[in-house]
Amino acid sequence: MKLCVTTCSPILAFIALGALADASEIQIALTNDDGWQADGIQTLYRSLEKGGHDVTLVAPADQQSGSSAAINMGQLRVIREAESQFSVHACNDDVCTSTSGAEPATSALVGIDLTRRKNGGVGPDILISGTNEGANLGSATQLSGTVGAAVAASSRTLNGAVPAIAVSTDVPDACREKPACAKAHYDRVGRFVANLLEHLAAKADHEGRTRILPEGLVLNVNDPPVEARGIRVVAQDRAINYNGATIRLEFSCEYCVDLEIGDTAEAALSGFSKDEVELATNSELTSFADGYVTIVPMHIDYTADNYEQYADLFSGIKLKNQ
Repeated sequence: MKLCVTTCSPILAFIALGALADASEIQIALTNDDGWQADGIQTLYRSLEKGGHDVTLVAPADQQSGSSAAINMGQLRVIREAESQFSVHACNDDVCTSTSGAEPATSALVGIDLTRRKNGGVGPDILISGTNEGANLGSATQLSGTVGAAVAASSRTLNGAVPAIAVSTDVPDACREKPACAKAHYDRVGRFVANLLEHLAAKADHEGRTRILPEGLVLNVNDPPVEARGIRVVAQDRAINYNGATIRLEFSCEYCVDLEIGDTAEAALSGFSKDEVELATNSELTSFADGYVTIVPMHIDYTADNYEQYADLFSGIKLKNQ
């Protein structure tokens, strides 16, 4: 992977995190999947700055939702858009004359690196991805670029691991087509995130930890479109949204497998079809729908719990055709 800011050079190797910054000034790398100019990330940037924190915003040049934790392996172009704000472009040709927005996970890694360069190789204390427009709940979590950026930051990609939080919200229906109303909602979410971050930093300091979150732990935070009634720490639901739904794949032909070689068919992931997943009273989706901030603590290790119990599934497999 290469970065182009004023010159091109290989990305610097990550170095170990130093001691946690004083809670009054936290080193923050900020990214998203909606693009660096999106209202959610810009209002969160201002909220964190007002809290006295050192924030470096590094986000995709344009909308990159639904990209999970994908990264760009080729050349990148980074543009300084404003003070401490950068957009990241992925080059589509060798000379970088054609670009598109980089993946959120790529932007997160670039943001971490730029923060460390700015601070003499120290920090950041945390990577925050958001505030995303649209809640990332249930099985939509695995598809989310917002969550994917946080997962990439907290993994050991490029020999580094940074505590990470993904933040998402639904804009209230009453605020649709009303920019001032939507901004006020994002401001409220931003203030909550700043309070959450400062609380976690103070708690880590009190417990003598050098990290805001334990290694390998990512928080998926969803703030409701109403004034929150409280906070619930919950497990990720299986359904994709409230009332249950799953993505439906639609084709322009009924028997596409019978296409002649060279023929084409149109296909799209569009709409939702009902999913009969039962939701517990205090589940992630019902809690969010009832007006609670939901926090799902996630481990980035995908190993199944009690994985040894699945060994019998593979007993007797032939290693070669006999």
